[in-house]
Amino acid sequence: MLNATGNSDINYGPATGLRTIDGNVTINGNATGNINLRNLKITGNLTVNTPGATVNNSASVDGTITIQDVSGNTWNEFAVGNKLVLNDNDGDTNLVIKESAHPISITVNANATVTIDVGASVDTLTIGTAVTSATVTNNGSITTIDGDGNAEVTGTGTVESNTNNAFKAKEAAQNAIDAINELEIYAESYKTAVAEANTKVNAARDAGVTDTQIGSERVAKLDAANDFLAPVSATITGSGEFIFGEANTFNVKATSKIGSKGTVGVHYAIQEWISSPFTYTTDGAFYAISLTKDGEAVEFSTAFDTFALQTQGSTNTQEYTQTLGIGTRLGGDFGVTGVTHKGTSIYADGTNEAGTLYYGIHSAIAGVNYTKGATAAIDMTGTLKSDAVDGNYKITVTMYAPAKVDKVNKHVNKGSLNALGTVEYTFTVPTSTQ
Repeated sequence: MLNATGNSDINYGPATGLRTIDGNVTINGNATGNINLRNLKITGNLTVNTPGATVNNSASVDGTITIQDVSGNTWNEFAVGNKLVLNDNDGDTNLVIKESAHPISITVNANATVTIDVGASVDTLTIGTAVTSATVTNNGSITTIDGDGNAEVTGTGTVESNTNNAFKAKEAAQNAIDAINELEIYAESYKTAVAEANTKVNAARDAGVTDTQIGSERVAKLDAANDFLAPVSATITGSGEFIFGEANTFNVKATSKIGSKGTVGVHYAIQEWISSPFTYTTDGAFYAISLTKDGEAVEFSTAFDTFALQTQGSTNTQEYTQTLGIGTRLGGDFGVTGVTHKGTSIYADGTNEAGTLYYGIHSAIAGVNYTKGATAAIDMTGTLKSDAVDGNYKITVTMYAPAKVDKVNKHVNKGSLNALGTVEYTFTVPTSTQ
């Protein structure tokens, strides 16, 4: 055993020639200068534990060089054919493989830094299982990187084969995220790709790979995809007898985020409406209000002179009046058969359903956004026609979360919509006041 002390440089080995030491060599001590191993051949193992010293090694070691502890100023390796094991877990240790060096193997068992200089080469670099954040700057060449630990490999050098499990997990996660085709966001393949990416990212994280190593832009892309696919839910309460001349109020509570899900321009488009206090996007919620008489769909003009909806707290009132023709927006909202106005044609073929009007919709079928936990109270009012057709009427209010065919275009059919809740109001003509 060699005891290295003091703050002066220490040389082990002759200035010229070669000295051979048979067996194992251990160097301990509190030296704080440079320890230079020169013109030496050690037939056994070399173990170094000098926490304050920088080691410059040119010795040839037949066994294994174990670096237990050296200063943060580095271990500089100049030799050819050595096998190094780095156990120094201080966090600031830098193992530098110099230009002339060619270790057979390096095993990193600590969160340290390994630098491979230009012109240096390493046969096998193994990242030990306990390693969570080693850094390898490779400006030379590495034949193989393996092991189960996690190391960030950078630099201008070459790596012929990287079978390191953390690296493979990181690469699999990156490839899975890259495979998410944002042009297919309304296809089943999009859901499958996002699920696969989540699986691969979780596996990478379990292997110790950080989100920074996966790539912040990639992780943000996956987060947006998960946000887009997250289930939408809300409760809608009310129901009862519809009272003419009074507010008939139904209440909404969003139990999830509704609208603005994912990435703007990819998953949804925004529709500006300056006079409205609400945010409208193509993935927002809207309401379909349908009228039936004796179980059959009828136009609102069968019983109503006027019909209006207003969200409490808003200055905007949606008034539906039958005097507007089928080519106008409000005429379409009022559920006129054959309406052609593009702003309120729900389906891709430009048609609406007779006896159904829509609320909470801006042009291009943009609906209202809700944050999770947000509430709204919506008043329905109406006046009865003097010549309303006799019968038993039912108003059904359904809250929908759109299922778009793409980020802008309308629904293919009603079956593509996601109904979040329904309330019903009834009245009979003649009424008790007629």
